[in-house]
Parts: sequence; structure tokens; C-alpha cells
Amino acid sequence: MNSQLPMEELKKLRIFFEYLDEDKSGTICLEELKKTCQRLKIKLNEHEAFELMRLLDRNSNGSVDFDEFVNLLGDKYKHDLTRNELNAFFDKYDLKKKGYIEEKDLKNMLSQFKNGQANIERILKFFDLNNDGKIDRNGEFFFYSFLKF
Repeated sequence: MNSQLPMEELKKLRIFFEYLDEDKSGTICLEELKKTCQRLKIKLNEHEAFELMRLLDRNSNGSVDFDEFVNLLGDKYKHDLTRNELNAFFDKYDLKKKGYIEEKDLKNMLSQFKNGQANIERILKFFDLNNDGKIDRNGEFFFYSFLKF
């Protein structure tokens, strides 16, 4: 496991891992990986899904355990945003200071990117955990994941 990560970040990664581990087996299996890709509107055929699992599954046991997950995502946390930076970024796009980012806010945020508009629905679907059409500030870890995404 990436022991260089602060305990707080490990806890957040655990929450995200448990969200992806739908059957609560302690590992992310091929089916859960495929469901995650579907949520992200990433189209994979069976061979591509199997190859992705093979790349993620470092010990070749057919699933991704928490240690593999942490090692995979750990490098992304080396360039960590501080809470103040995250709040400043959130506030920049939470135009009316509502405490959440809606579809129109995402449109504004992503309009500067070539394929930004095409990804709005996909982003909302994945990061809107309570299906209310918003990325909530309270879902901070998932918003942070969005920024890394």
C-alpha cells in the first residue's frame, strides 16, 4: 500500500473503494469494473474490460483489492489540492453560492474544453451520488475525484 498517503486520504480512498465494491467482497471484480465504466459511459467490449482488469490487478488474482486500488490512485494524490484550493475552485463554479454545482454550472465550467459539453451528462451521472442532478459540496471526495478525472 502507498504508505506515503495521509491517513485522511486513505480513509477517503476507502470510502470510494467501498462505493465501487458493490457486493462488499473487499475487492472490485470484473463485473464491478464494467459497471463503473458503464457509469462513466466508457464503452468496452469483453476483451477490453478483461485487459483493463489485467492491468489494474497487479497480483493477478482476478480482482482489484484495496492495496492495488491505493497504489493505482496514490500517485494522483501526490499533487494534492488543499481544502482551501478545493473550496475556491468549487466556489468559482457554484455561481449562485448554493453549495452544489448543477448542469448549467458544469456547462459553464466545461465550455472551455473541446469535448466538454458532450461529457456533462456522464460527469453528473457518475458524481451525483444521490441522483438529484447536482454535485454537492458535501460529497467533497467525489467532487475531488471529479477534479482529478
